[in-house]
Amino acid sequence: MGERGRLIEILKAELRLHPGLAAADLEKLVYQATFGGDHLLRDPARFEQDLRAEWDRLPVASGINTEPALQLIDPSLRTARLHLRPCRALGIEVEDLAAALSSQPLKNGTQARFERLWSLVLEVARAGEIDLPTQASPLRAPAGSPGHHTAGYGRAAYRLVNDLADPSTAAWVERILAAR
Repeated sequence: MGERGRLIEILKAELRLHPGLAAADLEKLVYQATFGGDHLLRDPARFEQDLRAEWDRLPVASGINTEPALQLIDPSLRTARLHLRPCRALGIEVEDLAAALSSQPLKNGTQARFERLWSLVLEVARAGEIDLPTQASPLRAPAGSPGHHTAGYGRAAYRLVNDLADPSTAAWVERILAAR
């Protein structure tokens, strides 16, 4: 499966998790796939503080959690969202998570890659290959880095894994997730 096919699968998974997403949420997905969490990782102390605060606010697990612990968001299969609720339900310690995430290498994405992925989203939408939210909030060329998710997106609690192909990152993802 090529880049376009993998992107379609990523978009389908995102729509299953967040059926009320808007075009701005798709823009954020592409931004994160391209640039990872670099903007947050540049201040590791603040990153860890914010992660611990969000972790403490997570609702107590009840019922079946449909979120995967790890959600691939990059058609190159390198960048993922690590969802906090399933991690907590798996018994992962926030200290382990904070240490691993804050020590990961920067992604160092490029504007050219962002534009390439966004153009693929536009192509997929125009071709009708997937039902993207183009009616209420038309897909357009992004103006800059996206902000928070829209209200229709629903609850979200995650952090970004910049590069699953990085040996040190792959080791801690395996250690943290596979051991559960």
